[in-house]
Amino acid sequence: MRQMVCAVMLMLTTGVLCAQDLPRIQHFDKSVYGAQNQNWAISQTEDGLMVFANNAGLLTFDGFRWQLAGLPHGQVARSVFAQGNRLYTGGFSEFAVFEPDKKTGFKYRPANLTSDNQVVLSDEIWHIVPSAFDDSSVYYQSFSRIYKYRAGRSVELKPPSNIMFLQNVNGRMLFQGIGRGLYELKSDGSFYFLEGTELLSQTIVAFIAPLQGDSVLVGTKNHGFFVVAGISCTPWSSVYNNMLRPLQPNKAVVLHNGGLAIGTVLDGVFVFDNRMQLQYHINQTNGLQNNTVLSMFVDKAGGLWLGLDKGIDRINLNARFRWYHDLEGRIGNVYAAVLHQGVLYVGTNHGVYWRPWHDSGKPFEFIKGTQGQVWHMQVFNDHVLCGHNEGTFLIQNGRSVLISDITGGWQTIAVPGRPDMLLQGTYSGLVVFARAAGGGWQVRNRVSGFSEPIRQIQFDKQGQLWAVHPNCGLWRLTLDRDLQAVQSLKRITAADGIGYDDKVRLLNWHDTLLVKSGSHVWAYTAQGFKTYTLPLPLDGQLLILPQGHMALARPKELIVQTQGRLVSWPVDMVENYEKIEVLGGDQLLFCLENGFATCRLSDLVEAQTAPHKVRVSVLEVVSDPVERFFMPADAGPVQLRATQNNLRFYISPPDFEGSHYIKWQLDGSTHRSGVVDQSGLFELNSLPAGNYTLRLLCHDQTTTFDFEIRRHWWLRWWALIVWLLMFTGLFGLVEFYNRLRISRSMDVAHAEYLRALELQKIKAEKDRLEKEQILENQLRHTENQRLQDELDNKNRELSNLTLNLIRKNELLADLKTKLKDISSENDKVWQIIRAIDTQMADDNEWALFENAFNQVHDAFFKKIKHAYPELSTGDLRLAALLKLNLNSKEIAAVLGISVRGIENKRYRLRKKLGLAEDVNLTEWLIVF
Repeated sequence: MRQMVCAVMLMLTTGVLCAQDLPRIQHFDKSVYGAQNQNWAISQTEDGLMVFANNAGLLTFDGFRWQLAGLPHGQVARSVFAQGNRLYTGGFSEFAVFEPDKKTGFKYRPANLTSDNQVVLSDEIWHIVPSAFDDSSVYYQSFSRIYKYRAGRSVELKPPSNIMFLQNVNGRMLFQGIGRGLYELKSDGSFYFLEGTELLSQTIVAFIAPLQGDSVLVGTKNHGFFVVAGISCTPWSSVYNNMLRPLQPNKAVVLHNGGLAIGTVLDGVFVFDNRMQLQYHINQTNGLQNNTVLSMFVDKAGGLWLGLDKGIDRINLNARFRWYHDLEGRIGNVYAAVLHQGVLYVGTNHGVYWRPWHDSGKPFEFIKGTQGQVWHMQVFNDHVLCGHNEGTFLIQNGRSVLISDITGGWQTIAVPGRPDMLLQGTYSGLVVFARAAGGGWQVRNRVSGFSEPIRQIQFDKQGQLWAVHPNCGLWRLTLDRDLQAVQSLKRITAADGIGYDDKVRLLNWHDTLLVKSGSHVWAYTAQGFKTYTLPLPLDGQLLILPQGHMALARPKELIVQTQGRLVSWPVDMVENYEKIEVLGGDQLLFCLENGFATCRLSDLVEAQTAPHKVRVSVLEVVSDPVERFFMPADAGPVQLRATQNNLRFYISPPDFEGSHYIKWQLDGSTHRSGVVDQSGLFELNSLPAGNYTLRLLCHDQTTTFDFEIRRHWWLRWWALIVWLLMFTGLFGLVEFYNRLRISRSMDVAHAEYLRALELQKIKAEKDRLEKEQILENQLRHTENQRLQDELDNKNRELSNLTLNLIRKNELLADLKTKLKDISSENDKVWQIIRAIDTQMADDNEWALFENAFNQVHDAFFKKIKHAYPELSTGDLRLAALLKLNLNSKEIAAVLGISVRGIENKRYRLRKKLGLAEDVNLTEWLIVF
């Protein structure tokens, strides 16, 4: 029965809280931050940088940009803690330090080894917590070990058992010894068991959070909450204990207001005030990306960060806005709203809804008969009028009455000086409403003479009516006194001194009628239109706020002008239908696409105190390759080379609201100014050398960043001295030359005469040498010609001798053959044959041949004999005949042997010369 009551209570409480107005929730999914889904721990550096331990590594976020730094072996980052601007992170077999680095942002340095005890991690570091005893130590732990790290040295502490998360609670280092209860770690490294906490031995402690005094709240995984005070440990006597127990509480953090936020595994986060009363229950139904909270952190601005099982969310608990998010699309886009008699009415594209103003937990109720597009709602004479697509309704006591069926009640205004009359712009002209006898309103008449659709109307001080067409322009009308007809009508064109596009908006600013179109504003006076300067940029829709304030609605951003400054807020209204409703007093309602936001005017325009100043976080030199310099908040002036004059500045905003109007102004050798874009950067190109001060203005803050672009080396002071000395030296040389030239002017004629004689001698000597050279060349040519002729004669002699020798031997061989045919037994014939053989082998003839051959081919026999001493006389003769390029038949005739014999001799000669088979013997001998 008790469990059923708890379940019913949970559903009722959750149902009420889901419908309430909530703080702003920012979503960052993995497609935005560029890593994986799960985020196990969160911290923040002294400079305001948010740090996340993600499955993919270490994530950082400065308000504009995300960056990922992986661990060296690709481990999952399970824990992270920022001490100053130094990051400690842990994973499997890893405890590391990331030091700030100007080139990379953060530089990895392993920290798990020491020189004395050589601590080697072999398990996963799940938690890192600052010491309660000093500001320079941190403790990092796994489920079985605790290590104290300080100044690059780790000391292992041996807990009495396996442990859950060590936590710094009100200056005490507390943890659960699994299966035993709570322990306190003392400054000397000893462990002290907290008496009375044995009750916790049967459960797993998820977190330990401070309560009032010395008591602490202990959250367990499945057994609810316990309060430990002194030596007592008792269940938390709160209705929320039973409500949260089945949701698996997982994490808890203390808020800036002294309250507590508890994250669960199954149902999002529960936010309690400093009296432990539930303020918000936020889950996936009403705003979170995921119901499982893995990590929590409160930043310096009071924002609650949630590391979820799927993404990262930030809840701005200190925001001045409260948001009603219509996540289910039940009420639709909000176009109008009024607060009347304690009831909030909102007009949407679905119709009119209402709820009690001070009961934000109560869901909106639909007013029957109002389904369709609502354009305008306003209270006149204590009655709520609703301009609707179907006409005009009177709203009262949760009911609607159609008082006009003229479609498209875009805007209804009071007629100046006629409290009983209203004028309405519709889809088909102007309609007049008059006060009814019962106090309500009724249609009195259409205004004749003008039937255009009118989206906006406004009276000026002269009583003329200005009307804005929804698509094509602006008119000025004069109505008759009884508001029955248009007396005069003029369409405003460029000839009237005003240029505008199809989108026109009228504003009444300090009793001056303003016309805004595009990025221009004109004021209408008795003398006509003139350009009007406003203290706001004009790239959006201008909106008038109470007490003389003005706002500019941009996509994703609202800029408010107040007290000579511009303040930006992350408000995204319905595009082209931007509207801020004044609900009474200084309460404002902003119409949004999926609900609305509320805020007090005083909160909107008063000074904001941001936890950090806007600053330059990264300076990038636009070059090839790009050079980056990461700038800490306390970075001094930066010096750059003359060629580093194209710069890109990455800006870190003062908080994480996601929309900031940041102006920059550059003073120095050149002066420039502008606005930082929505991505948080801007560029300055072609800067001349000099000293610069960059001023960043955001909200009430102004920060400066100094840098210097140095001159080229040839323009620096020492180079100028060198140039001066060189100029002085050059001037001295010129003067010395002039003096020398004057002193020598008397000897110029004589010097010229001597020079002419010398030139004449040189020319004569040159002519003589040229003639001698010509004669020498002629003699050399004659000698060469004689030698060539002699060589040619010897070649002819050698050829003739060789030819004669061949012919003689061929003749003798032929004669020998014929004699053999006559008689083979005649002795005289054989004597003649032997004489022929003797003649064919005559060494005298060969000696003549060799002598002639040597005259042509000088020292051939000596060279080849020296190179190949094993060659015989027959080999040398064959080589000589081959060098003359004779064929085998001709050689056979010379040597008096058969062609077959010649081939054998050629073969033996090749072997002795050691020639390969593919080498031509004759060609080889010719070139030898």
